[in-house]
Amino acid sequence: EIEDSHASILHDKEDISLVHVIPLAHGSDINDLVFISSQRLISVSSDKTLRLWPTNEKVDHALKTIIPHSQPMYSVCINGRSASTTIATSALDGSIGLWDSQTLDPIFPAFKTTTKLGIRMCRSSDDGKLFITAGDDDGAFVWSFETGACEKELFRGGHSNTVFMACLL
Repeated sequence: EIEDSHASILHDKEDISLVHVIPLAHGSDINDLVFISSQRLISVSSDKTLRLWPTNEKVDHALKTIIPHSQPMYSVCINGRSASTTIATSALDGSIGLWDSQTLDPIFPAFKTTTKLGIRMCRSSDDGKLFITAGDDDGAFVWSFETGACEKELFRGGHSNTVFMACLL
């Protein structure tokens, strides 16, 4: 039994059997992860790190680690599952960033948004062109993966508390 929120635990997708445990994958809680292919996944953490991991080999360290935000990251999303996949991250410092999924090089490095509060989630649209963010300021914003620009502000002031989940159809 593994009771460590800092561990990454990989299971076989067919029979859900345990494949590998990376005991100290992060220095703090792992808040989100996303598979970018059958061989790679990305994780984000309260330790402010974004990490790229192999899923097809047993390793105890990330392929690459960056610290793109000044506060904990809570969410990561992708615009597709191709070789040119872009990932978006959001953090409690009110910033988002866009990164190359293979190298973690910045496409649009972490930048402050119009919110002064934390951004707790980001999720991509089904077509992979847009992503939505929401968080502590009770609003949501739609962004372009291609330009990094805010396409639309949604329902600011429409909620009395933090927005933890939203999606684009």
